Formats: sequence, structure tokens, C-alpha cells
Amino acid sequence: MLWMLLILVLIGLPGYSVTLPAFSFSDWVIHGGMFFPLGLMWMQALRKQRVLNLARMFAGYYTWMICIVFSGLTELLQAWVFVQRSAQLGDYLANLTGCGLGYLFYVWIIRQ
Repeated sequence: MLWMLLILVLIGLPGYSVTLPAFSFSDWVIHGGMFFPLGLMWMQALRKQRVLNLARMFAGYYTWMICIVFSGLTELLQAWVFVQRSAQLGDYLANLTGCGLGYLFYVWIIRQ
């Protein structure tokens, strides 16, 4: 949850205070890099909790639902709330790519 709050703070920075690196796909790398830990941490949290068996059994599904909703929420906030920010489909897809890579990292590396 703290990581989600940090993401909201970072994407809420005014557009004039944010400078991107000079390479062409830097926005994808930044968004994916912010959301990679989100997918990883939600998978870890849901798989390790011992209260709800259903959450542990369907951790991947719940992780994806959280990532889809939260990524959409961040883009909507950028479109309507945050100063000099805009919603972009590419950013949404980069967010989901980062979450997906975090999920796969957990499944392939950590879980083994």
C-alpha cells in the first residue's frame, strides 16, 4: 500500500517539474519501473498471507485486478486532477507491462 502511495505522489508531480531522460522509450521504462515492484509485492503479499485461503489460491488473479484498476486510476487522476499531466494509453500499457513483469518475476524466480 505504501508503494501505491509513492506512485501516486510521483505521478502527481506537476508536469513542469518532471524531466525525462533523453532516450525515446524512457517514459515506458519509468512507468514499467514504478509498476514492476507493485506486481511483485502484491503477489508476494497475497501468496504469503495466511488468513484468506481464497486470496492465496487466486493471488495472480487478484494481483492483476489490482494492477488494472490502480493503473487506470493513476491515468484518470493524471487526466482530471493533477496539474499539467495527461492520461495516455501508452502509459497505461507500460504500467501493466511493469506489473506483468513483476508478476512473472515472482512466479519464475522467487517462488521457485
